[in-house]
Amino acid sequence: MTDRALAPAQPVAVPAPPTPPTPPDGPPRADERRAGTERAAGRRRLVDRIPPHRRLPFAVYAVTQVVLLVWWLAFFPGLTSYDSVAYVWQATTDNWMTNHSVIYTGLVWLSIQAVGGLWLLTLAQTVAAAVALAYAVVGLRALGVPGKWLGVAAVIVPVVPSLGTFLIFVWKDVPFVILQVFLLGTLARMVVRKRQPVTGRWYRDGAMRALLGWLFVEFLLMALFRQNGILMVVVGAVAAAVVLAGIRLWLIGIGLVAAALSLVCNVVVFPAMGAEPAKSDLLLGPAYADIAVVYRDRPEEFTGRDLEVMARVAPLSFWSDSANCYTSDTTTSGEFDRDAAQANDADLFALWTRLLKRVPGEVFDARFCRGAIAWKIGAGPPEGGTILTPLTGSRVLHGFGERMADNPYRSVIYLDPPVPALHGVAQWIREATDLRTFMWLLWRGATWCYIGYAAVGLLAWRRRESALLALAAVAVSNQLPVLANNPAQLVRYMMGPMFVGILLVPLLFLRDRRSDRSVEP
Repeated sequence: MTDRALAPAQPVAVPAPPTPPTPPDGPPRADERRAGTERAAGRRRLVDRIPPHRRLPFAVYAVTQVVLLVWWLAFFPGLTSYDSVAYVWQATTDNWMTNHSVIYTGLVWLSIQAVGGLWLLTLAQTVAAAVALAYAVVGLRALGVPGKWLGVAAVIVPVVPSLGTFLIFVWKDVPFVILQVFLLGTLARMVVRKRQPVTGRWYRDGAMRALLGWLFVEFLLMALFRQNGILMVVVGAVAAAVVLAGIRLWLIGIGLVAAALSLVCNVVVFPAMGAEPAKSDLLLGPAYADIAVVYRDRPEEFTGRDLEVMARVAPLSFWSDSANCYTSDTTTSGEFDRDAAQANDADLFALWTRLLKRVPGEVFDARFCRGAIAWKIGAGPPEGGTILTPLTGSRVLHGFGERMADNPYRSVIYLDPPVPALHGVAQWIREATDLRTFMWLLWRGATWCYIGYAAVGLLAWRRRESALLALAAVAVSNQLPVLANNPAQLVRYMMGPMFVGILLVPLLFLRDRRSDRSVEP
């Protein structure tokens, strides 16, 4: 036997069977499903970390902030108007004036100093608006309103083009409206707090004192951001006091103190700091327009002394030709000498007072006509229709061309959207809703005043709870002063009731369910 025969047999290599192709639903797809499940679980864990009572305000803030950021990017750094350019000119040339809100001009100055432009201010407005909507929603939910419907209403607010674009304007009216939304949330919390048992008188507990403090801050800032905000604050305080028994004197006192402080700031403090006092036509412009309308329709009511005073300011033919009950701008411009009106403001006001005594019907008719933006749902005739918020801003100086010619900050008011396509789509959407067909719904604050009153009144009647009527004080405080003293058919004067009215719509579908759920101030 040979050595080869005695050697152990060598193993024969057998080829491995081919690997079958991975089926479509094989391991990789299973891994993807597991990864998706883990991501979903991670999101649920993140949500679980948020206390249940904070999930609604967190969701409202997050969603509304995203919507507002879309508008902000589409019209970056922000939309502007004549007032916007005036703020920039005043803030960058040391020509501060009390005819505009001094504190808002200060915010314009801060934004320019901080980032060299206006985008920080408009971004801050979107954040404040989203926070205000979340704050109001929490207060209304505590009344027993389902959170999901409140969340839907809150999201609708910035989605509406007229409202979403308004919040990115460089305008003092924007923070004023945001404060009105905060005010709604504070009043809702007061109504809830009134229900809850406390030791001693209900309005003396710590939570109510905190709410009264917030109310004072809101009132004071509202009066400082808008000149006619002083009257709105007083009306709002009185309207809330009528139905909130127990703290009536507190509410009226807070409103009066806030109005008085803002008046002192505008008349004494700001001029002492170098701001130029406002001319008389800012306050008395509607009165001058009343004189023009009455002179056109009832010239026999004017004495020789009356005509002499009027001729010092403008030709008598101009007074009659410029008369337009829908706006005072036609009278207080053109041949109207504002400096002469300033010098003769006492005589002109005395003339208006005499007309009010002699022909009150003519004056009231002019006032109701000019205040149509506050009570009339329809858009009005072309010569006195709704004046929408403008979509300008790109290389538009609104009459400040000469004064801004050498200003190094001139370019901060120009539109410069980072995504031109987004700007085009957003502008198309806004312009599509500017039609007179949609005016009554998307641009007339009076419509939403009535819807809000219906919602609040129906709920108060169903629950037999008159304190709920305090929620209507926000719209009342806006509607009545604009009806009584309004210069023109500007939608921005009635923007607040639109925001508040939409938030109050869910109350229409609430019956007798009550909630004593506590809310944080």
